[in-house]
Amino acid sequence: MQNRNDSQKEALKFLREHNVAMISTASETGEPQASVVYYFVDDNLNLYFATGRETRKFKNILANPRVAFAVGCGPNIITVQGGGTAKVERSIMFLRKFIEMFDISKASSFWPVLRLLHPRDVVVVKITPTWLVFLDLDNKAPDSYQRAFKQVIP
Repeated sequence: MQNRNDSQKEALKFLREHNVAMISTASETGEPQASVVYYFVDDNLNLYFATGRETRKFKNILANPRVAFAVGCGPNIITVQGGGTAKVERSIMFLRKFIEMFDISKASSFWPVLRLLHPRDVVVVKITPTWLVFLDLDNKAPDSYQRAFKQVIP
């Protein structure tokens, strides 16, 4: 049986091998929205993404910071799904680290939203997961769904 620390390492490895996530937010009145974002993940499984100040997802986060996310949509049957609290990162030190880690200077070549926005209109959002699961049904033919489904957080 795999322990939680091994599951966290496996989930972190998977998250670092990818850079696109589906983020789900809800407005103050509960109106749902899903958005695709480019992200990076830190050693503590926190996800970070940049977005515009005028986007619906950002306005939703300000009104209701609870979010969900999913990474992995095929062709392999592997996914990380989670949820938690989103907040705007305002620290200058952190923003410098974000630029370094995400290499935002190169991001506009594959991330058109950065070409459309003035830098002052871009914000960095941090998602701190309160729950996270890792599902790996790829190439292993597990004898049960429970063996492939790993609870990472809590």
